[in-house]
Amino acid sequence: MANGFLFFAIGNRGYETFNFLQNSLPRSEVYYTDAYNVYQVLDNHVVGKEYT
Repeated sequence: MANGFLFFAIGNRGYETFNFLQNSLPRSEVYYTDAYNVYQVLDNHVVGKEYT
């Protein structure tokens, strides 16, 4: 079994939900996201469906 971090939030895809997730999850060196605009504030993020 792989080690990981299980977490989810219920909400829309707006900044409020994103801020909740960003402040609740552990920091990461790289963030893998889709191209949705709220993620553009992240440093060191990779955009693409390949990793999300």
